Amino acid sequence: MGRARRNVGPTSVGGGRSNRYEARHVQREYVRRNAPPWGDASARGVLAALRTGAQLSGSALEMHTAWVLGDLGRTTRLISRSGMGLTDRRTASEVMEAYVCRLASVAGDGPRQTRVVRSFLKPLRERASVYAEAKPFDVDRASSGPATFHAWLSERPEEDRHREISDSQRIVRGLWRWPLGWLAAPGVICYERANGRVNTERHGRADVEFLKGVVRVDHLPTATANSSDHYVLLAPGKAPRFLTVQEVARGFMVPHESPLMEVLVNENLLSAGEAVSCLGRAVHVGVARQIVVTLLRRGLLRDGLTYASAFSGVDTVAAAVEAEMPGNWSYVFASELNARWRSALLAAWGGRGLTPDMCYTDALAPGALAGGTVDLYVTTPPCEAFSKMNHVPTAGGQHVSLHRFWESLAYVRSARPRVVLVENVTDASAAEPMTGLLARLAGYYLETNDLDPRDVACAPMARERRFWCLVRVGD
Repeated sequence: MGRARRNVGPTSVGGGRSNRYEARHVQREYVRRNAPPWGDASARGVLAALRTGAQLSGSALEMHTAWVLGDLGRTTRLISRSGMGLTDRRTASEVMEAYVCRLASVAGDGPRQTRVVRSFLKPLRERASVYAEAKPFDVDRASSGPATFHAWLSERPEEDRHREISDSQRIVRGLWRWPLGWLAAPGVICYERANGRVNTERHGRADVEFLKGVVRVDHLPTATANSSDHYVLLAPGKAPRFLTVQEVARGFMVPHESPLMEVLVNENLLSAGEAVSCLGRAVHVGVARQIVVTLLRRGLLRDGLTYASAFSGVDTVAAAVEAEMPGNWSYVFASELNARWRSALLAAWGGRGLTPDMCYTDALAPGALAGGTVDLYVTTPPCEAFSKMNHVPTAGGQHVSLHRFWESLAYVRSARPRVVLVENVTDASAAEPMTGLLARLAGYYLETNDLDPRDVACAPMARERRFWCLVRVGD
């Protein structure tokens, strides 16, 4: 970690062109396609795949690379097996196709072929040289928790804040056609996902054996912010209903006495559907608490903690901090685009110091980027462009999301908070480039891991997410 790293942007290293490229291009009298610039994740993915292939074939890296670039089909297969996301596969495909053409243009000329291969490998190695390898983010595990989500169900749900399922006749009519007489205990589905599987895998006709793999009777499936995909409870002998706000909040392990719980159940701040949607895009509080416990044990957090966040939502990580450090911290600034969620954020954490003038509408607002140094900075950028629930992801949408995330890190680069915590989906199209961007933050060492409430918090909810923890060097 002692070596200096250049603080470059996500697309600053190109396809291997030297300063004398144009002169040599004319001198050699052949036309080549310009390779587009590599991204962190695409360069890392291709280099790793090439090294693996070279090892398996017993060849030197340059020799194996020449063999791969000698045939477009081989490059396509390498890219498809690399595990990269949509944006990075496209980048790698464009670069490698350009180099296939370059290598073909000098066929039979060994020295020139070698130069082409080395030109191809050069930016991959340059990317690797500025990329600090992340260490595992080992988080303390909770000792116990409920066996099933049934422990979170209310005895009198009619007294909770709830969303009427009768307002969603599509769901009611759809469930009426499902054979559910086999249920012996309450089960939960997210209807849009479940119905999508029925349509795709059973051509619209659900059968008992298939539904047994769709309806969850022990743990809650992954929550989403999509209001058409909120939890629906299917209980034997009872009409289907949405889980109440209190039930979902308990599933996220929001403490009963938390200021956040007060906001979620307050009818004047958010509708029941909005409250559940806020949780659907949030960090699981049980997981966040175990992270805070770990950072406290390591001495990285302490009493009097100063805290800030970006892309804040209603901020369930703040709920975790409050649970583990009640009253021993202060909320300095936040950013949230949604006006109603921003009002709820202020209502929840105003008592810890968050004020309207320090609650920005955009993580890229000048105030958010120029905030003072805090002990813990949490950023949870939107993941919709990368989510598995997004059935039509686009490379453009993913690129915009990553660019906004990189721009928002200007705060970290200038203010240098002591600890930075980042959360997002585990999909490689997001996780790999985000790891690359975070690894470029000079003066920090990086740890990362995929964490799930079922493993970390002993909470029966599926919500695997990637977490990154950056700790300022010297702390």
